[in-house]
Amino acid sequence: MNWIKPRALQPGDLVGVCAPGGPVEPAALERGSQALRELGFEVRVAPGTLARTRFTAGEAGARRAALEAR
Repeated sequence: MNWIKPRALQPGDLVGVCAPGGPVEPAALERGSQALRELGFEVRVAPGTLARTRFTAGEAGARRAALEAR
């Protein structure tokens, strides 16, 4: 099997954040996003990242759409 190794992230690169598995606390999301910004990355948080439906991170269809979005 041949592995494709992407280049390392560089300052200024875009890092996307989503939470398809479980709900995220807003303060934790902000701390993590800020840490990435301090490393020099641009941060884009997916719509619905803070959504919560019982014990999941929002409705299943919305989580799927967030993973499939480009």
